[in-house]
Amino acid sequence: MLKVLELFGGIGACTNALKRLNIDYEIADYVEIDKYAVKSYNAIYGTNFEPQDITTWNKDIEVDLIMGGFPCQTFSIAGKRKGFDDMRGTLCFEMARIIKKIKPKYFMFENVEGLLNHDGGKTIRIILEEFSKLGYEITMDLLNAKEYNIPQNRSRIYCIGRRIDDGK
Repeated sequence: MLKVLELFGGIGACTNALKRLNIDYEIADYVEIDKYAVKSYNAIYGTNFEPQDITTWNKDIEVDLIMGGFPCQTFSIAGKRKGFDDMRGTLCFEMARIIKKIKPKYFMFENVEGLLNHDGGKTIRIILEEFSKLGYEITMDLLNAKEYNIPQNRSRIYCIGRRIDDGK
């Protein structure tokens, strides 16, 4: 069974993906600050999680996978594109902090396509370097929901990290 920590959990898109893929998983913890999203997540998945702030989250748990989508508004072409000058833009480093602490075998994050060209590509390079320094081999791809029989034109980057010392 895959033990998972879901960060920036929202209403559970990552959890839903595991469920739809018929992956045997257990959510060890779920981190989301929005009380309404947490209430929805609990109703959907029959859980009892409480809102948690990622900036103060510091539990000692063991998981195989950390997954989530850090806030995208500051990188999106639909937003003001303030990047790291917007506090939401720095929350990717909270994900890195937690990965460094827990050292899961894998991590996965998704974000908007605008992250790729934000600040001339400098932002994504900084983020990928930060995650690489933690000892992970990283693969990234841009995927569009419409290519997977989902009725919307929604491009997202997906980044997957595999711990280098995993031996696989």
